[in-house]
This record gives sequence, C-alpha cells and structure tokens, in this order.
Amino acid sequence: MISFNEKRCVGCYACQVVCKMEKGFPVGVFGITVLKGEEADESGAFRPVFRTSLCRHCTEAQCVRICPVRAITRDQYGMVIGTPEKCIGCRLCLLACPRSVPDFTGAQQVSKCNGCVERLQVGLQPRCVASCPTAALESVTRQELSEKKRRGYLEKRWERRQSTDTPSR
Repeated sequence: MISFNEKRCVGCYACQVVCKMEKGFPVGVFGITVLKGEEADESGAFRPVFRTSLCRHCTEAQCVRICPVRAITRDQYGMVIGTPEKCIGCRLCLLACPRSVPDFTGAQQVSKCNGCVERLQVGLQPRCVASCPTAALESVTRQELSEKKRRGYLEKRWERRQSTDTPSR
C-alpha cells in the first residue's frame, strides 16, 4: 500500500509523471493524480495544499466486488489489479470506488494503479514512492498504515486536549 503525507508534498508532480511513463498510460489516463487546493492557516492566509488520488487497495474493495466480469481482482500480494483485456467498459468500478480511482483508456478499458506489484516482487519500491523527493509517499503494509492512522488520531486528540486544558489568563 502507499501512504501519503500531505504535509510533505510540494506539488512537484514527479510521482504522476514517473507513473505515467512507467505504465505507458494513454493521454488523459493516470495511475496517480496530484490535486492542488488551498487551505486557510491559523492567521487566515491561504496556502496551497496537495493531495493525491491513487488506489488505496482497500481491504473491502468495492470495485472488486462489483465488477461483473472480474476485470478488477485482488492478487496474492493484496493489490487490487485491473485487467484491461477483460473489461467491458461498464464503469461500475468507478461508481463503486469512494475515490473514483479507476480510469478508462481510449478503448474504454479499465486502467488503474497496481501498486507496482512487479517492482515489489523483486524488492523495489513503487515508482511513485521512489521518485518522491520529499518522501511524501511511502510504501507500507496494511498493518503499518493502520498503526500510522491510529497514532495520528491519538496525536490530534492529545493536541486538542492540550489546547483546551491550558488555563486562560
């Protein structure tokens, strides 16, 4: 699985470019997409923020469940894999995915991130992770990702508690 830390992302698009080059996706199709937005900081000033849209290889992947021809399946490594040759172009996977990740080629066949499973099999990191200059992307196991989320949640709760426990003068 690939974990994303938006605090580290500078919007260089290296992950998006290298993924597209590695996988040979056609024009308009991406395995990972960098999205730029804005958020107000504590002072009210706006700052750019970047997020990624990529397959999270969900434990209960709805795209796998809903595909009528099994063009999207889970492999032995737990990765959710699209098989364009089997796809009939119904786009049910796109509707089922909470992140709208599956994309479609000009031939109307599903195309999506496979987590660079071919690289993982030989001990290499996914291309997007290896190309990120700020380590905003990280290759992790499901267990490591769950632990990171739990730790982040607890840290946020602690910070909120500290700010409410501080006596006012």
